[in-house]
Amino acid sequence: MSWFPFWPLLGLLAVAALLPLAAALFGPPRARGRREADLALYRAQLAELERERDAGRLDEAEHRAAMLEVQRRLLTAPAEAGPAAGGRSRWALLGGLAAAPALALALYLPSGIPQMPSAPYAARQAAQREAVAEEDRLLGELRNRLLQLPRGTARARDGWLMLANAERKLGRLDAAAEAFGRALEGQFAPDLARPLVLVLLADRHDAAATARDEAALAEARAMLAALPAESTAAPEGWMILAGGARERGKLDLAAEAYRQVLQRRFDPQLAGQLAQVLLEDNRTEEAGALLADALPQAPGDVGLRFLTGLAQAQSGRTEAARATWQALIAEAPEGVPWRGMVERRMQALP
Repeated sequence: MSWFPFWPLLGLLAVAALLPLAAALFGPPRARGRREADLALYRAQLAELERERDAGRLDEAEHRAAMLEVQRRLLTAPAEAGPAAGGRSRWALLGGLAAAPALALALYLPSGIPQMPSAPYAARQAAQREAVAEEDRLLGELRNRLLQLPRGTARARDGWLMLANAERKLGRLDAAAEAFGRALEGQFAPDLARPLVLVLLADRHDAAATARDEAALAEARAMLAALPAESTAAPEGWMILAGGARERGKLDLAAEAYRQVLQRRFDPQLAGQLAQVLLEDNRTEEAGALLADALPQAPGDVGLRFLTGLAQAQSGRTEAARATWQALIAEAPEGVPWRGMVERRMQALP
């Protein structure tokens, strides 16, 4: 390959790659604050949910749950505007725009060989297969050696942990889960709770995914329930389990997991998550009782106050819900992104 087609093509590719950045630099400024950007994002998400429901891809229950989640995020969005980019940052970006191709050329010239032909596809595939086979061989040898070690020893634990991480990186989650389980044999290791739960809750994407997900959730729950009360790994593990159960529609398990964390420490965001799960599961009385206990501990939390009104509305106490939301709006600062959403909720009350 001669230099003539190579360097002009390389230059054209560099120009094409940098054109969007140049357009952003020399185009009209479109600075937006954090609050405005959050509001635009949440409005777009609400519109997308409406389209999904109209297209029949979401039923009414799923649509209400998703709308409630977006509205909760809107309530917790920061109200202050972010700093606008100044002229100095534009000049810095302009300098980077000019320096990037020059630096790339300076790095390539000493060792680059444009005349070298590319490797054939078949050769690359063969090399990749050889690399995978070598990895399998090494992991197989490691597994066989670990099986010969006494169970519960520190050496066996470290070895199984190494094997589990390697299997997880290769995407072989069943093998990784088995290795993590063997690492737990003989002694409890709190630092293994998080990766083990992550592995157990991963989607396998196979024909029996639903059944295996349910088995994984049950196994993770049993493992977390067996942890000692003082375990530092338990709260994070229960939070991961709550997210996985909620994603799969297992609201009873999600509520139990959130309660496990709340028993160890109070957090208004976490209490709001639990209340939202209870409302999604039509357990309105439980949600109301939870919010009644949580609000005195965080009386200024916007999310808890909004959910209190929602629980009142779902239980048929529309006047109480209206009063709760009116008080929330009256105390809201000017321009907060969630004000309009609460007003629309209040207007929809019978």
